Amino acid sequence: MKEEGMVHLLALTVFIAMVGVGIIAPIIPIYAERLGATGLWIGFIYAGFAISRAIFMPLIGELSDRRGRKFFITIGLLLYSIISLGYVYSTTVVELASVRFISGLGSAMVTPVAFAYAAEIAPLRGEGRVLGEVGMALSVGIGIGVFLGGVLSDRFGIAVPFYTMGTLSCLTLILVIWSFPSEENPVFRSHVGGGRVNLGHILGYDLVKGVSAFRFVNSFSIGAIMSFLPIFATRLDITPTGIGILLSVNIMLAGILQPYFGRFADRINRVWLIFSGSILTTIALLLIPYTGSFRGLLLLNLLMGAGGAIAVPASLAMMADVGRDDGMGALMGIYNAAMSMGMATGPIISGIIMDIMGIQEVFTLAGMISLIGSLYFLRRVG
Repeated sequence: MKEEGMVHLLALTVFIAMVGVGIIAPIIPIYAERLGATGLWIGFIYAGFAISRAIFMPLIGELSDRRGRKFFITIGLLLYSIISLGYVYSTTVVELASVRFISGLGSAMVTPVAFAYAAEIAPLRGEGRVLGEVGMALSVGIGIGVFLGGVLSDRFGIAVPFYTMGTLSCLTLILVIWSFPSEENPVFRSHVGGGRVNLGHILGYDLVKGVSAFRFVNSFSIGAIMSFLPIFATRLDITPTGIGILLSVNIMLAGILQPYFGRFADRINRVWLIFSGSILTTIALLLIPYTGSFRGLLLLNLLMGAGGAIAVPASLAMMADVGRDDGMGALMGIYNAAMSMGMATGPIISGIIMDIMGIQEVFTLAGMISLIGSLYFLRRVG
């Protein structure tokens, strides 16, 4: 298989898998509340997935640099398929949090490994375009999944999205087993099998620190939105379908525009693309507490989606530049670990803020953290 075709196959794999992941996003907080979760517990339940990813992704990324990609993607999808049943049969808050943690391990074997391989086969100064395509597949997949999750929950009950997640994970697993080249294939052999990667050395780079800080605060904001916007919206009498629309337009717009801004990232200053996109997200977050309608929230979610589309491909391309010399799996593991740390701490801290101060202050805090992280990124990399 030619490398361009492999990029399309990676994108398709990520898309189907992420539809399955996104489909449960709008109902997890509501499901947790039905089990008696407080704001803090909702944060922990949502964050368990990201905490697990943050722990395992750098290690799995480094291992995939030496042992190949297909094995880890296959095991991760198999784990996804099995653990989907755990959501349905969870009867306590602790059980639900445990299932989310195990799901994170499966995700750690799929997403960063797929991105690492895509970055490796991208041509020089073409990283933005290739990673934008795979990033689009990820975001659009999650966005469609979020929308379907709200609709399926409304129409057929809250358990149906979990069964759908398992089914889609199985379909993706079959696609990978039958379509991905073997580790002996030249497309794979030319990119894996190097020596041991020094993660400590990589983490010392200012570029890695700055881009990781951006990804952390960006994901902190996403974690706050995904876990607490549904609760904020229900208090405005917005239905689960409406919540699914709000979350999906944010993610889908970011995904649809990523290939276009990825091409920009291959031609113009990547630092200012990241900074400007992050500032757009900051503005939208700070305005949420002053919004009292579905239309207003829709507009702000569109603004956040545009900010993500501008910033994320450029940040991936900057990390890919380092990864060509220092191990692409390790770099993508670090990048995705920063994302997961943000997704983990965002819901937990937001849950504490909600319990103490109220739901509106969740979004104010996320906006301030986004602003601080944007300025830190500019100081390190600009």
